[in-house]
Amino acid sequence: MPHFIDSERTSIEFGRTLYNKKEDPHQIFRIIDIKYLDREYDFAVLELDAHDTGVSFPPALTCFGKVCCSHVYLVGHPNCRQMMEDNVVPYWLPKHNEIILPDIKKLGDWSKGFFPYRKDYYVELSYPPRKIMFHTTFNQGSSGSPGVVIKDEKPCVVLMVRGGVPSCIYDGTCPTYGPMMKDDMKVEYGYAMEDIYEKMRNSSLEKDRNIASEIFKTWKC
Repeated sequence: MPHFIDSERTSIEFGRTLYNKKEDPHQIFRIIDIKYLDREYDFAVLELDAHDTGVSFPPALTCFGKVCCSHVYLVGHPNCRQMMEDNVVPYWLPKHNEIILPDIKKLGDWSKGFFPYRKDYYVELSYPPRKIMFHTTFNQGSSGSPGVVIKDEKPCVVLMVRGGVPSCIYDGTCPTYGPMMKDDMKVEYGYAMEDIYEKMRNSSLEKDRNIASEIFKTWKC
């Protein structure tokens, strides 16, 4: 199965805080190669080409941490437009079993009576890999957004936004049902950077372990 990024035709733009902001060629970097790809966590490490003009890469986030705080700050571009921020309360299994499992059951029963084909769109929240769940104002197009906490006055990345359920609302296959849903019936989730790091660190491939050591240098919490 081919991977999902065409490195010959795709570039990365940094610093786009406004949707209608004019492109800055110094902030656009061409992708050279995909150095690491994990389909389970929908996570990739890309190698970018340096500018001939000598423009340096934007500063990287170098601090990472466990999801152990009551609030996480999301930064992203919902619907691939204006940059936004949100403050969310994270929940995850098994730590919050008493909260999450009854909600998954209740929402799953409702889903089977509301959506076509009596499908439970919420049961996947309990499937591996571990999901960090929350409610956010972000909608489609925010996958890959970082979730950070502030430790010692530094932003530390603790999760990466992956998507939400019901998945048919987020992928557009049930467009007429979205307006009828209350926001608290939508559950967004991400993957813990701790889990992504542990999988890379325990890889049988030395190159993956080396990449993990290079990226995840500082841990807090």
